[in-house]
Amino acid sequence: MPDSASRAHTAFVQRFGSEPAQVATAQGRVNIIGDHTDYNEGYVFPVPIPLTCAVAAGCCEEESFRVFAADLNESATFPRGAVAAGDLANAGITQGSWQSYVFGVLHELTAWLQATDRSGKCLRLTIASDVPIGSGLSSSAALEVAVARAALAFVPQPHPTPTGVAQLCQRAEHRFAGVPCGIMDQLASSAGVPGVASVIDCRTLQMRSVPLPDRRVARFLVIDSGVRHRNASGEYAARRAACEAAARELGVPALRDADAYMLDQARAALTPEVYDCALHVVNENPRVLMAAEAMRAGDAERLGALMNLSHASLRDLYKVSCPEVDTLVDQLQNTPGVHGARMTGAGFGGCVVALINAAQAPEVQAAIAERTAGGAPTTAPILL
Repeated sequence: MPDSASRAHTAFVQRFGSEPAQVATAQGRVNIIGDHTDYNEGYVFPVPIPLTCAVAAGCCEEESFRVFAADLNESATFPRGAVAAGDLANAGITQGSWQSYVFGVLHELTAWLQATDRSGKCLRLTIASDVPIGSGLSSSAALEVAVARAALAFVPQPHPTPTGVAQLCQRAEHRFAGVPCGIMDQLASSAGVPGVASVIDCRTLQMRSVPLPDRRVARFLVIDSGVRHRNASGEYAARRAACEAAARELGVPALRDADAYMLDQARAALTPEVYDCALHVVNENPRVLMAAEAMRAGDAERLGALMNLSHASLRDLYKVSCPEVDTLVDQLQNTPGVHGARMTGAGFGGCVVALINAAQAPEVQAAIAERTAGGAPTTAPILL
């Protein structure tokens, strides 16, 4: 299959009868460790993957944005006035739909331009993506950042920084898609460097690069469980609300500022669900920092053990895994040549990431393929 940029370009020519003026791309990501810590102002450890979302763009003489999603064969038209006002209803858009993500980014860009006494042009956009939807690999953030990059190509400098683009896209997802996400996905997509992992401090938004393991020694393997999640279903928001309730009870700005002793002292005042969610976050933040140091030191065994602990915490405390993912993780953890494995992303389905012995990569992949034969259709494994 042609890559996302080629498919977006072809779709533009076929849909609008002209060449696009710009084709922008944004990458997906896999999170090595540190899930559900970003909206608690903690630490995360993502790395870009070689899958992208692409947006082909050209100016439009009409007073509307025209958008076509090639992979879905669906189109949308957003009146300029509705975009400027942030009026989903007037544009006939349902919150949480793919259209709402695109609309939200266009609105936030319009508002940013208005704040600097500038105005943008209406555009024609076609979208194609290699990042599977609902896989836990940041398909929505890749879409948001690709739309922002495509639209910004028609705007004179100055442009937002990569961090500014990430924040703009996060606001769009909060307001228009209805997902109270943290900053990790947007920042990894906007500012991440291919082939390099980043420890992101989600309070300061500082990123510290950590090289991936020597490919002759260890590799990351990303495997799709075939189960698709829906962040907007309410479960994600419920976990975030539980964390915020715990922070209020502890008297801290965010759970990043809490520790296990503080949490134990407040246990009687917390519901079991709130306590468990908070305990995951309190324990996960140090695991991220220890994992980064283990990777920098080339200690694959230590890094793998931390990944295993992270998955158990997400499964048992945060309760965002599912039987299919747990089975896949268990199979990996018990396969020779695997140092560690865990779910990745928001949960409720999606992908699993494993750290494997490089010399045994073919055997690990063959063993997992044999064990999952006949299961749900999955995206091809990614070896980093």
